[in-house]
Amino acid sequence: MRFVILVAVVAGTALVSYAQQNQPPAQAPQTTIRSTSQEVLLDVVVRDKKGRLVKDVTAKDFEVTDDGVPQTIRSFRLVTAPEAVSGTAVPGSTTPAGEKVPASLDPLRQVRIVTLVFDRLGTDARNNARIAVNDLLKSESGSNLFFGVFSIDQRLSILQQYTADKDSIRKAVAKVTSSASSLYKSESDKIEEELKTLATQDAASASVATPAAAPPNAGALVSVALAQLTLNMLQFSQTLDRTLQGRSTLFALKSLITEQYRLPGRKTLLFFCEGLYIPPEYTEEFQGLISYANRANVSVYGIDARGLVTYSQNGGAGSLLSEAASGSRSQQRSTYGPVTRDQVTSADRGEEAIRANSQNSLADISEKTGGFMIANSNDIRTNLRRITEDMDTHYELSYSPDIRTFDGHFRKIAVHVDRPDLRLQTRSGYFALPFVAGQTLMPFELPMLTALTTTPLPRDIPFRSTGLHFKNSTGEPEGVVVIDVPLEGIEFTKDEANPVYQTHFAVIAIFKDAQGSIIRKFSQDVPRQGPLDKLDAFKMGHFIYTQHAPLPVGRYTLETAIVDRKTGKTSAKKSAIVIPPVSPNVGISSLVRVRSVSPFDASESAAMNRDRLDLAVERSDDPFQVAAGKVSPGLDDTAKAGPGSALSYFFTVYAPPGSQTAPDLAIEFFQEGKLIGRGNPKLPAPDTHGVIPYIASTPLDSFKPGQYEMRVTVSQNGKAAAERTLFTIE
Repeated sequence: MRFVILVAVVAGTALVSYAQQNQPPAQAPQTTIRSTSQEVLLDVVVRDKKGRLVKDVTAKDFEVTDDGVPQTIRSFRLVTAPEAVSGTAVPGSTTPAGEKVPASLDPLRQVRIVTLVFDRLGTDARNNARIAVNDLLKSESGSNLFFGVFSIDQRLSILQQYTADKDSIRKAVAKVTSSASSLYKSESDKIEEELKTLATQDAASASVATPAAAPPNAGALVSVALAQLTLNMLQFSQTLDRTLQGRSTLFALKSLITEQYRLPGRKTLLFFCEGLYIPPEYTEEFQGLISYANRANVSVYGIDARGLVTYSQNGGAGSLLSEAASGSRSQQRSTYGPVTRDQVTSADRGEEAIRANSQNSLADISEKTGGFMIANSNDIRTNLRRITEDMDTHYELSYSPDIRTFDGHFRKIAVHVDRPDLRLQTRSGYFALPFVAGQTLMPFELPMLTALTTTPLPRDIPFRSTGLHFKNSTGEPEGVVVIDVPLEGIEFTKDEANPVYQTHFAVIAIFKDAQGSIIRKFSQDVPRQGPLDKLDAFKMGHFIYTQHAPLPVGRYTLETAIVDRKTGKTSAKKSAIVIPPVSPNVGISSLVRVRSVSPFDASESAAMNRDRLDLAVERSDDPFQVAAGKVSPGLDDTAKAGPGSALSYFFTVYAPPGSQTAPDLAIEFFQEGKLIGRGNPKLPAPDTHGVIPYIASTPLDSFKPGQYEMRVTVSQNGKAAAERTLFTIE
């Protein structure tokens, strides 16, 4: 037989190995989440009707319920000044009840941190934020108050580590608020409004004096079509922008909040923004963020830095609702011409309209975490002083709820004081989830975690998963997980009235070390809907999920699971992955089957992820993102021979640092241990990091049915590295 190896070269990094899939799974302990006794710590700000702070409330005056059950306060103290702390004993403590005692606290407990976060801001908002923060820094705060400065613009950036040096904070704030706003935005907005007017006027003129049974005026129809085409472009981009910005902001806030559990005491996050839009598919993630903040004792203060605006914040919602209604009416009236995007997306835009008032989400995260929202006011400075009062003077109390079952439901906290003239400001509650140091849990993860503890593992939904190894840009080892779910195995519901289909499922992946400890955990909740007439074609596709993270050298157990949230069906798998030692010599990543390679574009990638459920991680160091495009991995180890059929694999070669020439490459095929074909394609020169991404494609015309082994070997300076994978020809 004659074997031909066709080669394509791409730029970037990637990896994967089916050899790992064929190894027996490690005998690791069952997935069990252990939790110590839960303690809930509450900061409560008490004010009278005039907004003045109240300092004479005792522990006996407070009534606390958790999930409707009265709680016993275990500790109580009044924080009254930057460094002055008073303690009051409560029933159940070793000190007689009611006796005032000096506080004996960990010094870290008296540290207060303020996280200053600046989202994407326009010119006026940046000026307002800078003036307000500079005024805040003038107040006397004591030596135990530390500020950190961060910005969000598609990614989280730090401009100043936490410090008590106010001059350093001022410089960082000046830098983050001096960035130029997006060019041409105001001009683009003006043109968009003109297009809306033009489309409306031309549509009206096109129908004037036109018999109901006759086609409309051709010239007017062309004008309407062109205006609608341009509007569709802008509206589609705006929808993607809102989704991408909302997603990046949500995960940036999650990063800032969840790690703060490590430090005791009060933590404050000031979020300067122009509203907070939460994409509909991330509603549960948003509620989880609020729960994280409450468990980490972080109070969020959302600050809409635009100040007093002259239009209703509901204007965006009204506009979207108007467009949705207009699209629905035009679809009913239209007889001629193509269906517009407004018509086919009227239901989606109606849902977006409900969330277009971005101050609703901003108020939610503020009020439910014990803070408050600042908006629709040009006097941000006065409200920031009130935040300073909250930090300086508040009650801190704790209790231990008796949680018998961590079922993920929301446990509402209610705090009352039997004095009608007082107003309390505190946290709303949290999800009943076990606490695992260094990990955050979401309610949708619980069924999958339970599935991973079941013997035998459930197999209700067909899916594949594998663990892979490669190196990051610094040459350190990383682990990758790939989950491949055929969508035909997921439940879909039909809404004939709209008409749309809906589906809702979730996936999870956990890397555990030899002791059974969770090293890395990834998950994705996936609620989706689409046009009903596209359902059959959509169900023929696959959901591809990839994630990656640094992993020390060693052997790990990869645990993966999926849950259909509509039916409750689950499936789970366990396999082994080995992260090999980092060598100064030539190296190679795992091998991965290539489903497709798509030219990479941020907007196109987002659209693909949203509409086709190919939700690979959108990060610049994603191993499957290369300069030539996006590699979509596949986990099917079977292929069909025949004219035009080919087998494509992707791997990354790592040349020794400083190499000017590429290593030698050999690709071999074996059947039943016998070498049946070999090729020695030439590798291109490595990049500045010594990385050579590579795609090899082999025609299958000459292959007969059976099982084969593909072995890839790279060698240089007397050293070699190899990877292998198995596949079956049907």
